[in-house]
Amino acid sequence: MMRLHGILTILIMVVFNMLFVTAEYANAVEPPSHDVLLKLAEQGDSNAQFMAGELYRRGDGVSSDWAVAAEWYRKAADQGHPKAQYSLAIMLAEGLGITKSTAEALAWYQKSAENGYVDAQYNLGAIYRDGTQVERDYAKAAKWFSEAAVQGDAGAQNTLGVMFQEGQGMKQDFKKAMKWYRKAAEQGLHLAQFNLGNMYGAGQGVPENTEEAAQWFLRAGEQGHIDAQFNLGSLYAIGEGVVQDFQVASEWFRKAGEQGHMEAQFFLGAMYAEGRGITQDLEKALTWYRKAAQQGHREAETFVNTFDSLMP
Repeated sequence: MMRLHGILTILIMVVFNMLFVTAEYANAVEPPSHDVLLKLAEQGDSNAQFMAGELYRRGDGVSSDWAVAAEWYRKAADQGHPKAQYSLAIMLAEGLGITKSTAEALAWYQKSAENGYVDAQYNLGAIYRDGTQVERDYAKAAKWFSEAAVQGDAGAQNTLGVMFQEGQGMKQDFKKAMKWYRKAAEQGLHLAQFNLGNMYGAGQGVPENTEEAAQWFLRAGEQGHIDAQFNLGSLYAIGEGVVQDFQVASEWFRKAGEQGHMEAQFFLGAMYAEGRGITQDLEKALTWYRKAAQQGHREAETFVNTFDSLMP
């Protein structure tokens, strides 16, 4: 009995050490050496196989070889590794290191999504929403965006908000749209911040509140959202939700105009022409009118044509 007990103890220690090593390299700050990693991968460890795929895809310490990367991803994917399934789906969808196959890519996205991988859930939702690889199906899109949104994915939360706002694949519900926009906005997603601002501005799902709208446009505008910047300029120009301030309005119109916003370019031209909030400067006014006119703004075209006709 003592001898058997000793053998069992040794076996338990060996198994424990194997599990510990596997967990250790999977969660370690510094990954194992390439030799150790590849040896583990060849022995069938799915985490090591996925990491081997990553090494060959990135060319990290080995020659970049997307075909070899795809082989390792497939080995791990066949064992149910969600990230490997997702990576293999991407490579199949794009034909990277492997023969392109949208049908097989979709199948691997599905498996990865069903295994709870949030990026696969989002991509699968986008595929069904856009109808790029399958027949458009808003109900299935909503299902997968919901799965990702519940896991905290800000992009999925914002998209789910859009679908509730527009009634895509579900009954239109402004309050639910607000709920999901807010979750994404509070994570800092500027698209959701802009959408939330619009909901407050239009009084959809909440009482109309231009002050609250301005605050969300500000957050989005500070992150470079072009339409939020234009909306802020407009609010400051007319004094809604904020104290009227033409100088601040011109600053936001400039930010949007420099990104190519046609209306912002036109309004900035008008402010220079009238000297409203900024020093009057007809040359700068004409510059901004021209920018807007080049994008097809009719009033700007009229100003530019009138000016050109007066030139000798």
